[in-house]
This record gives sequence, structure tokens and C-alpha cells, in this order.
Amino acid sequence: MDLALDTATGDLIVDGGLEIITGVDEIAQRLKIGLTINLNEFFTHTNYGLPWLKSEDDTSSTQYFLGSSGATVGYITSAIDAFILTLDNVTDVTSTYSFNNSSRTLTYTPQITMNSGDTFTLSPYVLEI
Repeated sequence: MDLALDTATGDLIVDGGLEIITGVDEIAQRLKIGLTINLNEFFTHTNYGLPWLKSEDDTSSTQYFLGSSGATVGYITSAIDAFILTLDNVTDVTSTYSFNNSSRTLTYTPQITMNSGDTFTLSPYVLEI
């Protein structure tokens, strides 16, 4: 259960009182928040939303997607899969992706299974890498 956010603005929906969401809508909202938490943080690519660059003084164990020799398209998709599996009520994720070498655009589409048995496919998530 979570408070509903407006999909366009990310603000709480307050018209007529706060809204509560559950199930598929809650998982989709949590995933969108997780994938866009750093959105606009990288000044030259404002559409990036994931941990892209590691600063030289960063001592965390996070493997960043750029500036790391292991950051392949396969690594990025498996990292997103792993993130999805940390969400409450998610039991499985099967993802597909395509990568356009010339535009360096990764299109990632997850199919998520919840502990209720419900399965749904989220809209494609597009990243420039």
C-alpha cells in the first residue's frame, strides 16, 4: 500500500483527499520512482535516472553504469532486474531489452510476477548509455 502519485508530475494526488494504491499500480509506481530517483542529476544527460557516474571519492560498493569496465548492457539489465526483485510482493521478473548501437539507446521491458500470482508487463523504460 502506498500513497498515489500523479504520473505526470510525481506529486501526491490530493484532489478529494489522498489516494491509496495497491497491487500492480503500487509496484509500477515504486519501480518508476526507483528508476528515476537520480533523474536530472547528470547535467549533460538530464534523462538519466540511474547511478551513472562514480566520483573519485566515492567509497561505496555500488557499481556505476558509466566509468566501470563491467557496465555492459547485460549488467545494466540484470541490475534493474535485481532492483525490481527487491520490491515488496514481487516474486519474479523476466525482462527483454534491445540496444541500438548507433543511438546508444537501451529499451528495457520487464514482465513482473507478484506473490498474488498476477503478472503484468510495464511500459518500456528507455535509457541512453
